[in-house]
Amino acid sequence: MKLIQKLRYSFGLMVFLVLAAGTAGWIAFSRLGQSVDFIAGPAWATADATMESAIDIEAQMLAVRNLLSGREEEASLSQITGRRRGIAARLVVIRQHGLLDGKGLSDYEARLKAYETHLDGVVKAYGAFRDARRDHTRSCDELVRLGRRLEAVGDAVFEGLEATPDLTMSWNTGLSGRWAVADGAMEANIGLLLESYRLERLFAGRVAAEEHKSIREAVAFHEDAINAMSGGGDVARHFEEGKGTEDLKAYRARFTRHKELLDRLLTAFVAYAKAEEAYSRSAGSFLEYIETLDQSIGDGVGRTRRMHSKEKWARGGRNGTSRPKSLVS
Repeated sequence: MKLIQKLRYSFGLMVFLVLAAGTAGWIAFSRLGQSVDFIAGPAWATADATMESAIDIEAQMLAVRNLLSGREEEASLSQITGRRRGIAARLVVIRQHGLLDGKGLSDYEARLKAYETHLDGVVKAYGAFRDARRDHTRSCDELVRLGRRLEAVGDAVFEGLEATPDLTMSWNTGLSGRWAVADGAMEANIGLLLESYRLERLFAGRVAAEEHKSIREAVAFHEDAINAMSGGGDVARHFEEGKGTEDLKAYRARFTRHKELLDRLLTAFVAYAKAEEAYSRSAGSFLEYIETLDQSIGDGVGRTRRMHSKEKWARGGRNGTSRPKSLVS
């Protein structure tokens, strides 16, 4: 073989090797770029959507807890509604990118629906509790107003004795009736205060059975005081003289209605507490599911890169983006 032929052969071989190396490099770079596009696109968007949904759920949980405290009710309800819209928007993103197969997507949507059903339940139960609490508070205010008028009658029956300081009087000749009027009005107010105090302890998360019993005891104490003021004889005469007879009738009527409102409040609170407990379990379960889903997406990214590389290598590096039917199944 002549020298010139050897040079031509060597040059041709070198050109071939350069072209082959360049082609291989281009194919590898193309595969890498497509893998990066996939990971930075659908995989990232789906993982980000689920993560942001978890943040929205945690914000809703905080808003639900704030409702019972009675603080920033409007802001808390607005937070729940706004975060719900955010979760719905992110579900659209999850559907669009198709990383969840049909079964996986159906599972996600079913869990989300169950969570939102419990959320609706606790918000509705809170509304009933809030309304019952408002009506009970108004009833308390009315009893306090009437109680002050009754106390004024009780004060007057003893203040009247100042005009006759030398008057001799025994328990059976006048003191018992005066005492029933004054003490009854005072104890009625004490019973109402005890009831309110025990209710607030109940709402603050104290032992429910213990507080329910204490509330009933306060109501019984309150009712005994009213009955003591409703006796005939000197008691009735003192109320009539003190122009408190109509106030006493109004107080008794209000107390009867008050007990009904208290029963309604306690029933509403029990329902709200159960709904809040069910909601908390549902939220915790859904958050755990999302955490597992995010982990699956992370694990699936590695598998996708390997599958993607094999597919593109088998196709000889043709252009186009390859993506499996589902990243998480």
